[in-house]
Amino acid sequence: MTKISSLLTTQVIKIPLEAEDKDELFTELVQVLINAGTLPAARRAEAEQVLEAREEKMSTGVGGGLALPHGRLANLEAPLLALGIAPNGLEYDALDGLPVNVVLAIFTPESDPEAHVQILTEVSHLFLVPGLVSRLSACHSSVEALELIKREE
Repeated sequence: MTKISSLLTTQVIKIPLEAEDKDELFTELVQVLINAGTLPAARRAEAEQVLEAREEKMSTGVGGGLALPHGRLANLEAPLLALGIAPNGLEYDALDGLPVNVVLAIFTPESDPEAHVQILTEVSHLFLVPGLVSRLSACHSSVEALELIKREE
């Protein structure tokens, strides 16, 4: 199984998020991937649309302060993740009605549905760790957040 920490670098972790709503959030997380050089800027609109289309089906705010917007992109060689932390919470229309503090955007290759399921499975196992969302919410740097994830995997 792929460890989530192996798909994250400090360059794809944004603390604090600046977005004030879900639309701004998707734009911000896609920009994080572009700034890190893992997603070409020419694919910005496509990546945002993939997240928005998934969100229209059902909120990816899974509850407990966590949101997992995700989707599959054509012509992607490997999975891409971007982690954003909103210490004060962000309105997200989560399933429990509460704001989210931790958002992990996940893009997987359209040609590899197994990778998509595998990563979502690994993420769900990781976030079963009691108190992880609140501890991530308290992180002040991307280094601190990545180290916490590595310790808990």
